[in-house]
Amino acid sequence: MKRKLIAIPVALILLIAAVIYFSCKEPDPENGLIGLDRKSPLRNDSEIRKAWDIQKSFQKIYNLYENRIVFISTEDHVTLPSHPFYELFGIPRIQKQTGLGSGFIISEDGFICTNFHVIAPQNRVVEKITVIIENDTYEAEVRGFSIEKDITILKIEPKEPLNPVFFGDSDTVLVGDWAIAIGNPFGLSKSFTVGVVSATGRKNIDMSDNSSFIQTDAAINPGNSGGPLINIHGEVIGINRLIYSKSGGYMGIGFAIPVNSIKELMIELKDKKYVQKGFVGIALTPIEKEYASKLGWSHSFGIIVAQVQQGGPAHIAGIRPLDIIYSVNGKKISTIDDFVKIIEDSNPGDKVKISIWRNGRRMNFFVETTSKPAE
Repeated sequence: MKRKLIAIPVALILLIAAVIYFSCKEPDPENGLIGLDRKSPLRNDSEIRKAWDIQKSFQKIYNLYENRIVFISTEDHVTLPSHPFYELFGIPRIQKQTGLGSGFIISEDGFICTNFHVIAPQNRVVEKITVIIENDTYEAEVRGFSIEKDITILKIEPKEPLNPVFFGDSDTVLVGDWAIAIGNPFGLSKSFTVGVVSATGRKNIDMSDNSSFIQTDAAINPGNSGGPLINIHGEVIGINRLIYSKSGGYMGIGFAIPVNSIKELMIELKDKKYVQKGFVGIALTPIEKEYASKLGWSHSFGIIVAQVQQGGPAHIAGIRPLDIIYSVNGKKISTIDDFVKIIEDSNPGDKVKISIWRNGRRMNFFVETTSKPAE
């Protein structure tokens, strides 16, 4: 009995000693309990090195653009509609509304490009726009904007010359090209996302604008608007404008305005509040072969006048609905874009020669353009 009583404390002491020994023992690097204390064999793999080089390229682009992208915050006051609920609980009808967005520097002296909807979420410019570059905060002035193209030029007074972005050629963008977005999604400044160009020349994305867009799967979320879409050479090829989403967040499809389509517009907006574009006051629709043949038109080119604004330049000149426009100033018109470009590139007061087909006859009208209504 005594031997049993003695054996129990001895066994207990041995157990405690074993626990102390193994807890203090250096871990065996080969036992896999906390990982191996040596470099992965893939570090010297030739295929992995190729991916490493691409990774370094992304880091170089981020470093290049770190101080060329700006964070934009907006502040405005909105008036709520009158309602007994607000009066009952003393809720003020005038409330502060804030917003976030991105932008990028286009000149050393403080000009910045962003989307119009960033600084005018209700199609009205907000009361206060703040731009943050690195740790410096500036109050921004709206220098010019275009609602139709969703572009705004802001101006700040920098403490020292700024670093503008590098512009690429969006006409050379191909499906499968690398696409990099840098911006401030959800207020998370200078977020860097990578994808590819999913499609080019994407149309009918925004019913208010028939422009073409670059489609990308680089993650774009609320707050990315107005930021740049960048190629692998570190050049801006587009301005991130909108996303396709059923949730309000990223779903793999985003759209950017090709930078070539707005370079001239940015220059004009730097100098004046609005860009004066020619306007003739007609709505157009693409031509369909079957319908055109009913009108006696046997060609594949041309566009159809859908509506004519009462009292507008085209109405005054004599153009009517169902006229087929096939030429402007002697240039063949194949698409609506062809027509719009010629008209908008004209100055208010210019006379343009519009050639139409009506009731089996070719006719010419000289239309004096007016200024396009303020955007």
